[in-house]
Amino acid sequence: MKILIVDTTMDGRIFGGAQTFLVQFMSGLNAAGHDVHFLSKGDPVAKSAAGIEETGAAIHRDVWTGSILIDDGTPEVAKWVNELQPDVFVISVSPDIGWTVLPLLNFSIATLTIGHNDEETFYTPVRHYEKFLTRAVGVSDEICRKYVDDCGMAADRVEWIPYGVETNDNQPVTSASGPLRMVYVGRFENKQKRIDVSRSI
Repeated sequence: MKILIVDTTMDGRIFGGAQTFLVQFMSGLNAAGHDVHFLSKGDPVAKSAAGIEETGAAIHRDVWTGSILIDDGTPEVAKWVNELQPDVFVISVSPDIGWTVLPLLNFSIATLTIGHNDEETFYTPVRHYEKFLTRAVGVSDEICRKYVDDCGMAADRVEWIPYGVETNDNQPVTSASGPLRMVYVGRFENKQKRIDVSRSI
C-alpha cells in the first residue's frame, strides 16, 4: 500500500509529540511492507530529517515550499498527489495545504487526519473538510468524542488509536519507608496534558 503522510510544520521548531511520533509511525509502516512517502513544506529541520530518512520513507521537500500563496499552490500540490497515486493520504499536522487539497484529490484516495491533542487547531479544519475525510483518528477518547459531537463526523468514521510509551505489566516496587516516586515527561501544561488527573489516582 502506498501511504502519503503530510506535515507542513517540520520546517520550523519541533514543538511536540505530533512531530516526533512520525519517525516511529513511518518506520512501522515501512517495516510492514508499505511504500511510505512524506510531504514536507521545504526542508524539515535537521534532527527531524535525519530521523525521517532512517525510516526508509521517501521525503518530498520541493512540492510546496510555502513561498507561494496557498490558493496558487493548492492545485499544483493536488495534481502532484493525484499523479503519485497514494492509496492513503494522511494529514498529521498541517495548518494549510494538507487540508486545502482534499476537495481536489481523486475519490479513490482514502483520506485521514490525526488529532494529536485536544486543541481547536485539530478540530477547525475537520469541521470544514469533514465531507472530504474518509476517517479521523484521535489519540484520546475525548478527541474522538469531539470529532463526532463538535465536528460532525459520523461515529463509524472516527477511530481511537492511542499512542504513548510502552509500559511494564509488573507492579511497581515500592519502599515501605517512603512515598512512590514517579517521573513525568512532557510539557507542564494541564489543558493538553491533564496533569491534575494524576492527583485522583
